[in-house]
Amino acid sequence: MWIKISLFLTASLALLVPSRMLALESCDSSVEGARIAITTTNNIIKITATEMARSGSDLKEDFVKALYEAESAATVEILRFIESKVEEIEDNRFEINGKYFPELRRYHPVKISEPPELGELLKRMVVVSQCRVNREFVQVKVELSSKRSGL
Repeated sequence: MWIKISLFLTASLALLVPSRMLALESCDSSVEGARIAITTTNNIIKITATEMARSGSDLKEDFVKALYEAESAATVEILRFIESKVEEIEDNRFEINGKYFPELRRYHPVKISEPPELGELLKRMVVVSQCRVNREFVQVKVELSSKRSGL
């Protein structure tokens, strides 16, 4: 009898709680909002995009949708960053250690079109981390490296 109850509870838990969610690490105190980071190590440039998506339930389909939503948003953010323009905002300067620097604004003027190298760029983007906060959100980091992509 106990074996039947145990099997029933195990099967029910497997259906109710996403197995992929249990496999993901829990987000620690270093949860970051959406952002782009550029790092350089040994002449290799890495562009990392961090995105979050709401996952307000324990349903597998909602969780998987949130993962794909965050990954897609991070991928698009990297593509927009590569194609973006930077302009100086007139009369806006800020001071650091007695030196004045112009305030810069980055923008992407149009929708992303499909350049010939888009397929290669997408193939070379890698998900470097995924984490979750139960019933709240998932966070995904996608990275594009100059070593892999020829940037």
